[in-house]
This record gives sequence, C-alpha cells and structure tokens, in this order.
Amino acid sequence: MFSYYRNIPKMLTNVADRDILIIEDAEPLAILLGKYLKKLGYKKIHHCKNGTLGIRKFQELVESNNVPVVFLDYYLPDITALLVLKQILEIHPSTDVIIETAANESESGIKRLFELGAHSYLPKPYEFEKLKEIMNTLEDCQGIVIDDDPDMVDSISNILEDKGVCIIGKGSNGEEAFQMFKKLRPKFVILDMKMPEYDGAYAIKKIKNEDPNAKIIVLTGYPEYAFDKNEVTAVFIKPFNTDEIVSLIQNTIC
Repeated sequence: MFSYYRNIPKMLTNVADRDILIIEDAEPLAILLGKYLKKLGYKKIHHCKNGTLGIRKFQELVESNNVPVVFLDYYLPDITALLVLKQILEIHPSTDVIIETAANESESGIKRLFELGAHSYLPKPYEFEKLKEIMNTLEDCQGIVIDDDPDMVDSISNILEDKGVCIIGKGSNGEEAFQMFKKLRPKFVILDMKMPEYDGAYAIKKIKNEDPNAKIIVLTGYPEYAFDKNEVTAVFIKPFNTDEIVSLIQNTIC
C-alpha cells in the first residue's frame, strides 16, 4: 500500500536569493507579474521585452551561477517562444520555464513547449493564487521512492531528506509508482526494478507515456533485468553509493 503526504515540508531556502527572469513584451504585464512575485518574497527579478534579449540575459545569469526561473510569454515580437525555450534548455537543461499566455493550454503549440521541457503554464490574466501554487512546486525538490523492500525505501528516504530533498511519497510496486506520479507530479522517481505484481519496467512505460520529461532513477540488484535504459535518467546497481544519487538529484534534477 502506498503512502503520500499532503503537508509537504519546505526546503530550507530563501526565495529572496532566487533569480527570476520575465521575458514579456507587454511592460504593464511584466510589472504586474513582478509585483506578485515580490509579494511572494522574490527580490531578484529581471525583465526582458523580447526573446533575443531574454536569451542573452539568461546566458549572463547562468554564467554568474544564478540559474533563474523563467517566465516566457508565448507571443513575442521577434522570435517564437519555442525557439527561446530550446535555446534556454540548451544552455541549462534543468531550467524551470513557465509559459504565460492567454492561449488555451490544449493548443498544439503549447503542448509542444511542454514536450520540450516547459515546467508549467500560467494563464493570462494572471491570478495570484495560481502563481503562488506554481512557485510553491518549484521551491521543493520533491521525489517519490518505490521499492518492495520497506527498509530500503525508508533508508533512501531518510538519507535524501537529511540532504534537504523532500520525499513526498513511498510505494512498493510499479502501479503505485504510476498512480502516485500522476497525483503528486514529483520532480523525480526513484524506482526499483524487480517488484511483485507490477515491476519497474511497467512503471517506466506508464510514467513516460504520461510525461516524456519525467526523471526516473533506477535502483536494481539485477543489472540484466530487461527495461528501456534510454527512458531513464540514471541506473544504479545495488549496492550503490548514496552520495552519487544525492549529487545527481541536487546538481542535475533539482
């Protein structure tokens, strides 16, 4: 039986230290968005009025070791949001990019941005509570741990939480992994391969069909076990070095 947590603990970080980059040609909207973000505690807010300037500013911030959260307008005067997103993710692949637009989320162009790696969607006109909800998800490095050995689940969870990583769910088979992923939308899934009823390979297929950009870390004592290694972020063979897993999560995924 799987378990998940409704009251997710916050990481001990100061949002005031996190850079925000708004790429938006309508200055009144950029000012309003900045005002809302300041209300949430963010102070380092940068605004660029087109995609070209936005990419240039993003590069500058990354080079100074300040990877920003990016708010990207869907309609820009110079280049497409698709091109901006591609270049941003080429510079820093794990960047959180939030698409802001009055267009419907179901439109093919918006869907394409999510397929490429956009984090979420902020409808126009802006709603403060929706923005707050999105930013709350960004401030937690949230993951789930799935293994049929409860001692292994607890051990991995405790190690990660000691490092400031938030474990929001635990499960014991592939179907639980999939259902939990759909409900909680974690940033990563730590997944055992050989489990009863529904194995890890089942979970990988279902999760990647749900979200092609899902980050899955496989832990297994059976290196010969059949699964598509191209669909996962990393594979660790038991017994594994937990420091390497922590480093991967903190430096690449979160």
